[in-house]
Amino acid sequence: MCVCCDSIVAMNEVILQKEKKSSVYFWLLALIFLVLLINRAFPYFLHGPYGFGYDMGIYKKMFEGIKTLSDIRTSQVYFLPSFLAYVVNFLGIPLKFLLYYFYIFVSAFLAVPLYLLTKEYFGKKAAFISVVLFTISYVQVFASEFYLFKAILGATLMLFAFFYYVKKSYLFYLFAFLLAFTELPQLLLLGFGIFVAVFFTEKKYLKFHVIGLAIMALGVGFLFFLTPQSFWDAVNVVINSINGAQSYDAHRSGLFINLLDFLNLEFGIVLFGIAGFVMSIFDFRKTEIVKKLIPVWAATFLVFVIVFFKLFFENRFIMELDLLLIPFAGYMAVRMFGNIVESRSFRIFSVIVILFAVAFLDVWYYRTTYPALTPHEVWALDVIREKTDSKYVMVVDTFYAPWMYGFSEKTALAPGIFETVWDFGTWLNYIKGTDDDKAKMLIDIAKKYGNYYLFMGFRDPKPDFSKYPANFKKVFEVQNATVNFVML
Repeated sequence: MCVCCDSIVAMNEVILQKEKKSSVYFWLLALIFLVLLINRAFPYFLHGPYGFGYDMGIYKKMFEGIKTLSDIRTSQVYFLPSFLAYVVNFLGIPLKFLLYYFYIFVSAFLAVPLYLLTKEYFGKKAAFISVVLFTISYVQVFASEFYLFKAILGATLMLFAFFYYVKKSYLFYLFAFLLAFTELPQLLLLGFGIFVAVFFTEKKYLKFHVIGLAIMALGVGFLFFLTPQSFWDAVNVVINSINGAQSYDAHRSGLFINLLDFLNLEFGIVLFGIAGFVMSIFDFRKTEIVKKLIPVWAATFLVFVIVFFKLFFENRFIMELDLLLIPFAGYMAVRMFGNIVESRSFRIFSVIVILFAVAFLDVWYYRTTYPALTPHEVWALDVIREKTDSKYVMVVDTFYAPWMYGFSEKTALAPGIFETVWDFGTWLNYIKGTDDDKAKMLIDIAKKYGNYYLFMGFRDPKPDFSKYPANFKKVFEVQNATVNFVML
């Protein structure tokens, strides 16, 4: 056989090997995506809407109320989620398709832009490892279960924007513009990253950067015009944090995993992510890729500062910090174990270990995680919803407020949220007060709003109202869930 023929045969063999590897990667990624879908759907399969967390009731109530275009403008939810709710309601599609099925899909689909972005920076192996880390990340699983609708949708748009920025594609403008309509915290990270990149990239890309920043600013302007309440809510969070205004921690820090829990739960990702972040600076400082990495470096640094120095809404930013560290963790893993990964037997072994780890973690997570409300609390909520002799329901623990807001079909009275009945100081007085003090404070609420239902769950201490039989009528009590009808 001639030398030329030998070369062609060898080349064909190389191509076939590459195609086989690509096929294996594709099927592995497809399998992981299927696992992600099942993983993210578990709360709903097991417990219905009560499998999700704090924000579930808020989105349900607000989405149900968006029937016209003018409803979008008065919505407290950002424009894009509100517009999706309007379209679903306008077309007569059951709202559960947006609230549950669409949300579950997006929670899993977030892995797609994560893979694309990591592959663009660090290659296919790092991208694959990043998707695996995303799948087993407790923070990302908990974020989905906690029902961070805007944050997860915004994170998807943010990663796509970063990806198309690297490509210098005009699709970057589209995703950046949509992000402004979805979630401002992610837009802050994207905007900061692009702003920093302006000072380190070639002049020929100056126009691309300026247009991108202008489009983001235009998006914020449209957001202010279309849904002003959502804009001012975000601004007030920052202002109150900077001023150190005393309020509920959940309003200043964001109700989510705190920094200490994050470090304990995600120690491996944090360690590899920070190491990968530092090593990427040294590894790529003399190459062209450094110009591509600058925006993500800057965004990761900014969110790191926000979380570790607790500037504003730091707990909610933990999801973004974890997400941005994952590509660097994948890169560090490849850098440390790249040569070992080339072994075919090691790859097969790794796949088995990965699938076992994912299955084990899923089983462990959902065996140790309970629905947001106990069955008895759901029963109490159903009782309140069926009552028609008052349009108000009150809670003294704000954890329960979104559930009352979204599922009781009544106006929710609560400390510091929705129809606010107490400020922070008054709420502290209630917590520290005697049973008599608490009874009198609750009766004062009835003087202002009229008769109402008082819900107390397992999180609430149960005061003794026996001295006030004319004012407190118990209508439900099963284990730690109670409902009193408070009357004048």
